[in-house]
Amino acid sequence: MKAERLKLIIVILRAALFNIIFWNEKPGMNTVLFDIFICGTVFYLYPYSTRDNTARWLLAGHLVIVSMVVVNNTTVSEIGYGVTLLLFILFSQYIHRSAWFAGGLALSVNPRIPH
Repeated sequence: MKAERLKLIIVILRAALFNIIFWNEKPGMNTVLFDIFICGTVFYLYPYSTRDNTARWLLAGHLVIVSMVVVNNTTVSEIGYGVTLLLFILFSQYIHRSAWFAGGLALSVNPRIPH
């Protein structure tokens, strides 16, 4: 039960941080700060994902996209940011599955959260 409360508190903190950082602002360095918080939280909640090569490659690709958001700030880079962040988070949760499974889970209506 404590783990579920911790996850709920983290989600609320993420939502508050997102509103504070991005309120009427264009993405840039605030995206990097938000991304550091999100990736740190993912590594804290799912420490086994740091040892998986696919998760590392997804994170590396995501960091490239984050740099493109900072440098270019185009709609395509913002969409890529959201997609790669979502894939990284979902694959970190379901490390035993494939990246294709994580992509399909991102499109599903009601994803199951492992206990």
